[in-house]
Amino acid sequence: FYSKIQSDNTKLTFNALTSELEQYKEGNRSYLTLINKIRNKYENKELTNITDQLNTSKDKIDKNYEEHFFKALNSKTGADGKSGNKLRTYSIIKKHYKIEPYLQQNHSFDIIRNIAKLRLSSHNLNIEQMRYSRPKIPHYNRLCKKCQTNSIEDEIHFLLICPNYDNNRTLIIKPSENQQNTSTFTDRFNTPDKNLVEKLGKYIIESFEIRQNTPDM
Repeated sequence: FYSKIQSDNTKLTFNALTSELEQYKEGNRSYLTLINKIRNKYENKELTNITDQLNTSKDKIDKNYEEHFFKALNSKTGADGKSGNKLRTYSIIKKHYKIEPYLQQNHSFDIIRNIAKLRLSSHNLNIEQMRYSRPKIPHYNRLCKKCQTNSIEDEIHFLLICPNYDNNRTLIIKPSENQQNTSTFTDRFNTPDKNLVEKLGKYIIESFEIRQNTPDM
């Protein structure tokens, strides 16, 4: 933020930052107090010259956050150290510390939202919905009730396998492709092809509608 606005001292944001800097120098709590805490945490240094120090710190802080991000992402347990990692599916998809292609393309809000929700396991498939059951249901017993495959109803099952969505699945899967392959699942979420992203979003939206209207077996 500082690096972005410091180049134009005519902006209101620059004047606001200058005011924050004065507050910081006087020992008052300000935006720079937070910056100092971040720098101190990762480099064990106090801010002295704000302009020079922030510019040299950015790459180090970015790298540290990236390492922390992937460590948490690939953990076998949740934040409490006991439960399963809710981001288990996201860890399969997310391989690079960058903005994903689908977020930079011109898609409707519904397409982007539904892709993001499935990526982040923010949905009502049984793998998540039954997470909050009491007594807690083990993940291997959170089975799909929309088909008779006796499979866990997770994101891979929903996207690639469940026969309840076979007719709709032609949107995203070619008959020749291996539907059981994890790489097929990953490829669908990481494709830079705008047309395929659009089809993926439509599949997710329409299949959740089918799921809602299908009685449990």
